[in-house]
Amino acid sequence: MERERVWIVSEELYARRDSVPQNRHAEILLVKNLDQLREKLVEGERPVLLSSLPILTKAREDFPRMLAGQLLPRDLSQEKLLFAVRSALQEARLAHDLEAAENIAWAGGGINGQYEDPSIEHLGASILELSAARDKESVEDVIFHASNRICPVREVKVVAYPDTAHSREMDLYQLALPIQLQGQLKAHIYVRFEAHDPAVELSDKVSEAILNLSDAIGLAIERNVMITKAEETKTVWEASFDAVEDPVAILDAGYLILRGNRAFGRFANIPLVKLLGREPGVVPLETLSALPSDISSEWALERAGCHYRAYLDPIKDPLGAGRFVLRFHDISQERNLTEKILAKEQVAELGILVGSVAHEINNPIGGVLAIGQILQKDLEAGTPLREDIDNIVMAAERCRKIIQTMLSLVRKADEEKAPLLVSECVQAALDLLSSEAKRLQVRVRSPEVVLGENKILANRNRLLQVFFHLFQQSLLALSERKERQPDFEGFLRVDFIPGYGNVEVRIEDNGDPVKHEYEIQGSIAFTVAKMILEEHEAGYFFTKHDSKNSQRVVLHEANRGF
Repeated sequence: MERERVWIVSEELYARRDSVPQNRHAEILLVKNLDQLREKLVEGERPVLLSSLPILTKAREDFPRMLAGQLLPRDLSQEKLLFAVRSALQEARLAHDLEAAENIAWAGGGINGQYEDPSIEHLGASILELSAARDKESVEDVIFHASNRICPVREVKVVAYPDTAHSREMDLYQLALPIQLQGQLKAHIYVRFEAHDPAVELSDKVSEAILNLSDAIGLAIERNVMITKAEETKTVWEASFDAVEDPVAILDAGYLILRGNRAFGRFANIPLVKLLGREPGVVPLETLSALPSDISSEWALERAGCHYRAYLDPIKDPLGAGRFVLRFHDISQERNLTEKILAKEQVAELGILVGSVAHEINNPIGGVLAIGQILQKDLEAGTPLREDIDNIVMAAERCRKIIQTMLSLVRKADEEKAPLLVSECVQAALDLLSSEAKRLQVRVRSPEVVLGENKILANRNRLLQVFFHLFQQSLLALSERKERQPDFEGFLRVDFIPGYGNVEVRIEDNGDPVKHEYEIQGSIAFTVAKMILEEHEAGYFFTKHDSKNSQRVVLHEANRGF
């Protein structure tokens, strides 16, 4: 039997052509380029090629009737080359079968109106095209030509089961045969010869040919069913594969991409249609080649500011050639969550430390304040010494007030709510951060209007934490901008806006809006502040306009409840 010719277009392999293996099913030939291939092809030959992706793309343009083309493996060992040759032969046979099917089904007699065999063997999925289309005339035409090669046939009639030819027509036909597909009776074939009474031998040959044709149709249907199911399975698999959120790619033995999902295309910044045959890109080939090929590997990867875990898992191919699955899992959220948990623990530890320090400072401050008040009673007003003592007492009272506010901020608060003035919480939070505002040279404008009767129902310590965090957020944004622009003049303004049944606290600053919106609002402190506001059924809104950031907190008045 004449072997199929497989052409390898590669300058590298052509240079060492003596070491290229041979295959008992194919004659492997080497050329340097497509021009040399064009010179060596015989007339009418439809080439089967192995080459790189650019050459294959060009070859399909230069040789429109090219039968098959496969990518050369990156690893040019004999084992990998023979596997590629087998794949090319499989593709060529499938293409040949399908084209033969088209010729038989629709050309009315195959190439040049002749069939090589009346039984029409090895049609693959082709003959089913007749049957599946339910085109009775096409089936009759095929049988007519197949039978006519044995003896002159005038007419062929196909009658689908359960119908049969009319009794008055039976005398017109000399041959009646059943067609069984997949073990079930599907139709009857009636044949009318040119001669009224053909020789028995010829009739038997026609009968045998038609029965063989019936068997071929049955085999074709079974194969088509399998192909259809395989295509459906492939479609479902591809849809599922593309729906996977993690970037995943299937690599060949040389770590070139055979298939990648949509997430991998976005991850590697390569269009999905251009992934085939390319290097993964996101991981150097040297790194992949250095990993063990028989066990799974795992390593860390950072890309575009995100953290990933990369996995390379080997797949054992039935034909012996290695395949790999390359997968990436985004662990940025997990890392951020871990960092937030650690930050929360640090904040809790810092709260304990601040509480301890405040208590330690509170005792000597209390002693200074007590002695100062005694001296005030002993000294006459207006004397220089009395003025000094008055300043000491005022400073001690201010320190004591700040310490009490700090203790309120860090101590575990009870759940009770009581009517209070929101201005008290706002001012207490501003007092705690006044030193930081001075360091940053930020102009702070406190609320001009104190809402006398408009009290809210809230837990004072919890609400104090909210405003402390929100003011701190503004100062962090101002600090970010101050670092970039040393001559920057920052401001922090707080206003009260009374409404119907509610009080709005508006905090405005001209700090870095990106720091506000993306970094600070993802912090643990901000999350805690939002949680406290939700406990009080209060609203929080952040907006930015030009160079100004605005934070709004809307609280209900005490007579409205929560």
